[in-house]
Amino acid sequence: MEINNDRFNDEPFAVGECGWFQRQKLAWWFRLAIWIIKLGPIPRHVAFIMDGNRRYARAHNCSNVLEGHELGFKQLTKVLDWCDYVGIQEVTLYAFSIENFKRSESEVKGLMELAEIKFTKLLDLLQKSEESASHKVCIRFFGDLQLLPEKIRTLITQIEAITRNKGSTFLNICLAYTSSNELFRAVEGAKQKIQSDHHDKTSEYGCIVDECMDTYKCLPLDMVVRTSERRLSDFMLMRFREFTYLHFEENVLWPEFSLWHLLKSIIAFQISRFELIKMRANISSNKNQFYKFYELFKLASCD
Repeated sequence: MEINNDRFNDEPFAVGECGWFQRQKLAWWFRLAIWIIKLGPIPRHVAFIMDGNRRYARAHNCSNVLEGHELGFKQLTKVLDWCDYVGIQEVTLYAFSIENFKRSESEVKGLMELAEIKFTKLLDLLQKSEESASHKVCIRFFGDLQLLPEKIRTLITQIEAITRNKGSTFLNICLAYTSSNELFRAVEGAKQKIQSDHHDKTSEYGCIVDECMDTYKCLPLDMVVRTSERRLSDFMLMRFREFTYLHFEENVLWPEFSLWHLLKSIIAFQISRFELIKMRANISSNKNQFYKFYELFKLASCD
């Protein structure tokens, strides 16, 4: 299936002074809502599982599913800007799973063409803004990138080189990725390190494996947002922590994901964080009560 390249160039990646993408003008009530939410804890690292593009295309009688992916991409540029408004330091996107290669040949080809067009435009804009250093985001790509077409791999290498060590905000794009594949490649990498003696002799094997993972340098994962369904699809599983909050918008397709949905997820994150702090305080209090009871019991036993 051939796709219209001009259609995909209507709203390209645009790196703005804000450090993410082209700054949008928000209505005063949105700015007020963001100001209120920023009074509470803001997740530093948020991961998005962007699901529902194909269903959106079918529900809105689009000519093909690629139009749904195009609309999903346009919505992504808005979401990234909202994340910058809110103050999120790191965003990880589940852009293309290894399992997605099982889709129809025409859809996979169309997605690869879309990625090539957008990354080419992004690279061009980054190169133009490099001297002025107007881009302040480090863009990283995770996944088994050897599975991608050579042109896309070349673009990825160039984008990462230009944005390396740029600012304190990060955009991680997962392509040809699953957590199980990441772990498999990390184990293989650790074995090679050990065999070549290029590792700290005092390090445990588990630590070496962790260092070989794509997501090793990521901030702790604070929140995962998934649209359309309630499942994790083998995504970032090695980076989950006890405080990682899972937010599912089951009735929202990715092209429909709005600023209100993002703010709703952050409010839910804040509530869960407060509940976690409260739970830890209760556990600590119960421990203190137990120790006091234990000391009294010992004194009584001595008598």
